[in-house]
Amino acid sequence: MRELEIPSSGLNTAIDVTDDVAAALGELDAAPGLVGVYAHGSSLGLVLMRFEPGTVQDLLAALEKVAPLTTRYAHELTTGDPNGAAHIRSRETCSRTPKTVIAEP
Repeated sequence: MRELEIPSSGLNTAIDVTDDVAAALGELDAAPGLVGVYAHGSSLGLVLMRFEPGTVQDLLAALEKVAPLTTRYAHELTTGDPNGAAHIRSRETCSRTPKTVIAEP
């Protein structure tokens, strides 16, 4: 198993990790096959999609409809932590579901 640490600037940050995953596979001298990608956290999301400005904007717009940033969530009222929308958005992008990618040399 290879662990990658990918820095983020925070809320609504979209990061293409394709090159990072490919580089890690290259270091492992991996054969063509499948690779599992997992993101750990309760307020982040891991999505397999075509990474381009339009699709990123579309995803963020869809998440804004599901969990608007302007809404005050019960999470904040009970914990004092104002990131309730991030937790809901994380759930909507299924961050805990391992993503399987076909790896080719």
